Amino acid sequence: MHRPLRARSALPATFALGLVCGCRNIEPAPKALDAVLRWSFFAFDEAEDETVAEAIRNLDKAAGGANIEHQDGTIGPLDAEQLADMGFDKHDPADAQGIYMVNTVNCSLKQMQELLLARDQNDLYPGTYETYSREWGEGVSALRDGEGDRGAWDETFTVSQLGIKYGADTEGGLRRVREIDDEQTPFGDILLTRRIMPKPADMEDPDHSYPQDWRSELYYERSPGKVVRAAAMWREADFGAIRSDQEGTWRILLNGMKKWDETSGEHCAE
Repeated sequence: MHRPLRARSALPATFALGLVCGCRNIEPAPKALDAVLRWSFFAFDEAEDETVAEAIRNLDKAAGGANIEHQDGTIGPLDAEQLADMGFDKHDPADAQGIYMVNTVNCSLKQMQELLLARDQNDLYPGTYETYSREWGEGVSALRDGEGDRGAWDETFTVSQLGIKYGADTEGGLRRVREIDDEQTPFGDILLTRRIMPKPADMEDPDHSYPQDWRSELYYERSPGKVVRAAAMWREADFGAIRSDQEGTWRILLNGMKKWDETSGEHCAE
């Protein structure tokens, strides 16, 4: 059952995004960047537009401003009390490993919104899911028509890769913050997305578990046709040989995030 805009983002759903991780050291995010990303998950519902605009300015500065380059690493956990206020108090968020990526995508913000609001994500990003469906909730039509600022949806999907099989339901939403003025929103409109998995995934292997997955993303067009995407994920999962507390798993997920950006850019170039 859908909660009114209490959640989402469009990221690959599986750990198995590549067999070779191309590993390099994974470092914690700068404190200012870490703070904005964790804040954004809870700010999705209630934060004033002016506060979101300030957060984007802070994020842009922390990530490098005009010299932003691809970067990724770990971030701190979500706040347990705030999650409990949303109705999620069955699992300890400290058990969900946080990772992030900031990257530039070769799309306009308008194109990025179209990708995020596409119903068939499996067609756009093949190989992510075995089966996938998305049902629209409130606000999506108005958001697409430029008349609304929020849209929501529910997803049901299955994943089957590397002997790991599971099914899950997630709830998502997109919020658009309109340009305020040149000082507060120097990059124009802003997009926020959030995704939650309200209950543990249904695992085929009874020895596997996947109880937590929380995601938040921020998008802004820093220059024409160049969108900065700041993505955060908090996940707790144990798939036997692949666990969310392993650095090799983090790298596979982070490489998958970057691949998502590359594929998005290819769609925008079509």
